[in-house]
Amino acid sequence: MSVGTQVQPEESYEAELFDSKGRQAVRLPDGVHLEGKTVKLRRMGNSILLEPKPVVPDRKRTAEELRAMFEYIDSIEADPLFPEGRNQGVAEERLPFDWATYPTPTSSFT
Repeated sequence: MSVGTQVQPEESYEAELFDSKGRQAVRLPDGVHLEGKTVKLRRMGNSILLEPKPVVPDRKRTAEELRAMFEYIDSIEADPLFPEGRNQGVAEERLPFDWATYPTPTSSFT
């Protein structure tokens, strides 16, 4: 089984436990394969679930790949979050907060 293959709930396998350099390890049987060098472990009661970690590309995306990704996102037909646009009005001007004018707890109780 490779990453992305859905395992049916009725499928079960037996795996061998062994010690490797003082640590317990699991030898996966033929037909069970996880991509990558590490897995995510999750305790579920008395069970331990092994999950493949997503493979992260070891390179940055090119500008063309990013452009294609955003074009795809823009092409998705969905209800807009703000159908009328984000009309927030003009932000009011505020003076910066001055801690020197803020009363301290001791000065306000004397």
